[in-house]
Amino acid sequence: MLALLSVRSVFADTPTNVVISNLRDTSFVVSWTTAASESGQVVIAGLPPFNDDRGEKFAGATHYVSGLNLQPNKNYAFDIVSGGKKYDNAGAHWSVTTGATLAPPTPDLIVGQVKNPDGSIPSDTIVLFTIQRGASLAAPISNLLGATDNGFFHVSLSDARSQTDSASYFTYAKTDRVIIQALGPKGIGVINLET
Repeated sequence: MLALLSVRSVFADTPTNVVISNLRDTSFVVSWTTAASESGQVVIAGLPPFNDDRGEKFAGATHYVSGLNLQPNKNYAFDIVSGGKKYDNAGAHWSVTTGATLAPPTPDLIVGQVKNPDGSIPSDTIVLFTIQRGASLAAPISNLLGATDNGFFHVSLSDARSQTDSASYFTYAKTDRVIIQALGPKGIGVINLET
């Protein structure tokens, strides 16, 4: 029984549900969850570590890290530091290519509220938005919700870039689908709607 507890604590800081979102020309977001409350960073070789958007000392089960002030159209390999331990995607590193610099699109806002199954309002929740057109998917967009957000999110779907070509925005129509996922300490919720 002691060995089982020891094994559990080793994996408590393991990043799960790793998602790269909010892909732009000079930035992107990496989010993940952990089984225990941990601190988290994203490390790109040659750059200072990027801390959780909620602060260097933040520790929680959700992690949301913005990589900022990067170069457009450049591939970046990165590792995740969770609970002080470095994770390198089984030696392959995670990678992302920043997009081209594009003119801002006309906003196409959606607003909603996330609630826990018991009706309570979650905090420290990551909300992910992915547009689906047939078999094509947009690169995810995300929001980080804190206690002061009262569960409300807002996002402009027109900011979504193409998943296969970050040099262009994703083209979608009103009949296409948007998949909304909420990841928080109490679990994962999913809803699939028309855009």
